[in-house]
Amino acid sequence: MKRKEKNKNKKGRELISPADNPLLPQHEGDIDKLKELAIESFVIVEEALAKQGVTLVDFKIECGYDGDGKLRIDDVIDSDSYCLWIDGNEHHALDKDYLRKIAKLGRSFTLAEIAKIGADYAVVAYLTCLFLEE
Repeated sequence: MKRKEKNKNKKGRELISPADNPLLPQHEGDIDKLKELAIESFVIVEEALAKQGVTLVDFKIECGYDGDGKLRIDDVIDSDSYCLWIDGNEHHALDKDYLRKIAKLGRSFTLAEIAKIGADYAVVAYLTCLFLEE
């Protein structure tokens, strides 16, 4: 029996559909709710960061169902899952793109680059602590 070819993205990775994973939203209503929660979350974080002079460019969130079957979103705010621009300047980004570029070159990270990773996390941690002061 011939195996059905899966859909692939531009990088050749298989795309996962809800049918492939019961932990993913299974119903159109859940998908709509997830979109609503994602947009609402983005706006809340975007507004909080804007007060600090930081632009939220994009982010990723995790989603799934809790033990009661209720759809939930969850994630951390850090430079691993968010792209932030200080003062709206893309050249002052807090994200992982520069790490991806280095990895593509196939070279090791310098000590300065490793220090920048820690510094970026510290800046994002500080910014998120300011959320609590509002």
